[in-house]
Amino acid sequence: MTARRILGGDIPQPVRAPQLVAAEIPPERLFTFSLRYWQQREYFGLGEVSAGWLRSLLERIAELCRERVARFFDDLSFQDRLRFHSINWDARNIPLSRADFDWLPPAIRDNDEEFPLFQFQLSKSLGRIHGVW
Repeated sequence: MTARRILGGDIPQPVRAPQLVAAEIPPERLFTFSLRYWQQREYFGLGEVSAGWLRSLLERIAELCRERVARFFDDLSFQDRLRFHSINWDARNIPLSRADFDWLPPAIRDNDEEFPLFQFQLSKSLGRIHGVW
């Protein structure tokens, strides 16, 4: 590693990240999850969850990370099994409106056409995951 001399001290050059090898990139896009917009809020958060519930959440996310994104759109039985669907804001018992998601950037929150919010279930008794593509 080379160093530059600045104001009497040696500062190492930044280390470059390893380059990806084309053969290692999956041929089809797999699921990834981000917590960039996660917030602990009423109706949308963890609250007082058990270790078993948290384990179920992590197992479901791990399972989905092995799936092709295209399967969510191409395989209706897969969607049905997960109860995957966009959120119908006009349905009964929806405690929030899309505008209530004030922690999302306006470019996402105010654009239902390009950024619909979706949900899928952990299980019938353990609740759902909500998110945006």
